[in-house]
Amino acid sequence: GSLYLDDFALREAGPSIDTATAPIATVVERLANRQFNALWTARNKTTGIIPNTSDNATLGALNTTTGVVWTLPAAVRRGWVPQAEADAFMGQLVTSLNTNRNQTTYLPTRFLDLATAAPVTDREESSIDAAFIALALHNYKSQTATPVALRDSIDALQSRFDFSAFVR
Repeated sequence: GSLYLDDFALREAGPSIDTATAPIATVVERLANRQFNALWTARNKTTGIIPNTSDNATLGALNTTTGVVWTLPAAVRRGWVPQAEADAFMGQLVTSLNTNRNQTTYLPTRFLDLATAAPVTDREESSIDAAFIALALHNYKSQTATPVALRDSIDALQSRFDFSAFVR
């Protein structure tokens, strides 16, 4: 379909893009980079958990965290994040999700304390959110550049996901 960018301007540091004349691939690349960077820079530097919303910096969410994990391989390929930094983030996140999983019955909780990864609010264990993070973890560990030790730690975490209570 058509994409119209009338009355649209990208305002940011660095060179500007004229959305009326720039190639669509350039505009899309810039938008994708901005969206990824907004989430990436919002992550808790200790736990790796991403805030649920920009106006609540104390509550982390599995779904926003999944978005970063899912797109992280592409961010590395595009040069937005160095591989070593991505691997370090994933190591932090695996530790945090294990911490969370130590306090749950079947799966990581939908919402997590941003600083500790502990379950918060109603301690909901969402099979949908857990399935998406499991897929994102699988996507990351399947990269040839993923170190064996990190791949093994992701495997160990995924083996702790118990979907049996949600299957009939």
